[in-house]
Amino acid sequence: MSRITKDRDERRTEILDVAQELFMKNGYEKTAVSDIVKHMNVAQGTFYNYFKSKDEVLDAMMRRSTENIAKQAKAIEDNENLSVNQKLQKVIFCIIDFGGWNKETIEFVHREENILLHQMFKIESRKTLIPIVGRLIRIGIYEGVFNAQYPEDAAEMIVAGISGVYDTLKLLKYDEAIYSAKLRAIEDFLERVLGAEKDSFILKNNMNNEEDEKL
Repeated sequence: MSRITKDRDERRTEILDVAQELFMKNGYEKTAVSDIVKHMNVAQGTFYNYFKSKDEVLDAMMRRSTENIAKQAKAIEDNENLSVNQKLQKVIFCIIDFGGWNKETIEFVHREENILLHQMFKIESRKTLIPIVGRLIRIGIYEGVFNAQYPEDAAEMIVAGISGVYDTLKLLKYDEAIYSAKLRAIEDFLERVLGAEKDSFILKNNMNNEEDEKL
């Protein structure tokens, strides 16, 4: 039987896809390089032609995920049909929604045994999103919509704060009433940090609209 050859980018993507599947199924620590190559039906040397270690695969997997979120956020930033307030809210949905990850992937990242994976994702996503949020805040200040004295610091607090609160919501599985209260607290936080008018951010209704658009 002739061996199937694939170009370098295609093979690298295949390794990442298989690794992600096995990490989700078995956990990162319990997945070995030998498991990945066995699942792919290739020699172990093939793996090491692309990655030095399993840790390097994890790093590449997280970078790929954050790059996807960055593309979504940049497309929102460049959308001339949206106001700066609408842009910022949609970028916030990217933070909350992990860039459109499905429920299983989000739960996987939040497992206790995958704490390293979770921390890496948070670090990389913050590097990506904070500059975009900062630019939107500065535009809002220029347009007179926001009145934040320290836009870069505000951007850091928004990205880190919202992702942290949403982590808690996911892990503790609050009921609907507490979930709604948390969203109202985020709205109040945004308005205070940005110096925006009251009711500038209505996340609950807009989140429902975002979900409807995905259906």
